[in-house]
Amino acid sequence: MNNTNSSIPSMLPPAYQPAPLPFLVCWSVMGLASTVLNVVVCCIVFCNARMLTITNAFVVSLSVSDLLAAAVLVPIYIAEEYTLTKVPISGYVIAVLLLASIFNLCAVTYERFVALTKPFGYRVIMNKRKVSIIIFASWFIPVLISLLPLAWHADPSSPYHKAYMIITLILFVLLPCVAMIWVYARLLKIIRNFIQRNRRRTSSGNKTGERAGTEEKAARVFAIILAMFLLCWLPLIYINACTAFQLEHLITQTLLYVSFFTLLLNTIMDPLIFAFLKRDFKESIFKSDRRPAGMMTSMVSRRSEQEELSPTCMNGE
Repeated sequence: MNNTNSSIPSMLPPAYQPAPLPFLVCWSVMGLASTVLNVVVCCIVFCNARMLTITNAFVVSLSVSDLLAAAVLVPIYIAEEYTLTKVPISGYVIAVLLLASIFNLCAVTYERFVALTKPFGYRVIMNKRKVSIIIFASWFIPVLISLLPLAWHADPSSPYHKAYMIITLILFVLLPCVAMIWVYARLLKIIRNFIQRNRRRTSSGNKTGERAGTEEKAARVFAIILAMFLLCWLPLIYINACTAFQLEHLITQTLLYVSFFTLLLNTIMDPLIFAFLKRDFKESIFKSDRRPAGMMTSMVSRRSEQEELSPTCMNGE
């Protein structure tokens, strides 16, 4: 697939030859699975008033980006591989969806960082206005970045385009990756220290100490999130780095296929890690007390994430 007229030509790796039919079928199945999972996540939140929390607002935004990636990106990529034709706007759509996924993942990470490091000021920091701005920016900035090459007609030979590719790779792909690694490493340290401080209290039946077991499970979730992010994004980051610095000879056909598989895997794992491993989602799945409500109105008035990852004594290290 040739993305020469794309806003970010290398954000989705071009294949050197048409993909085998079994790969196309597998991508279709994975795209369908991702679509179903992310639709379920959104329905669970919107159909249950108790689920309308600040954290779940970010989870829904992330699920929407994954949903669009599965429902839009996958059909475009498969169609272009199968027909060997280029959809004029496909590059822009791909760039928006991929960057939106990264920005939404960063938004979820930031919300969890605030919840764990500043529990007493969480509701002040993560108020309705700021949450709305963060979610809006998570979509507006990717659109703006993706359409920027229109200023020079998205000419890949332009020096502006080459500089744009490198800057985009560093500022909006590599730096968010490094930042999230640092954030998750610090959160794991905070949770580990919390567990160690309260392990003795757990044995004596202290209510605060009883949270140690829950936070230990949360620590494992954070480890999975970090591992899956690195697994799913490193192949694509490597490919884009090679393309940006004109080292295409280091990109193999196998790596191209693997990068798309891991990209789809990310859209499948996000709803499982961020949603179905959360206690409130599990309780909502097995209970039937669901009732519609307005999302942004309800979530600010409710306690933020009472059920997990918001202990009032985890701000110390």
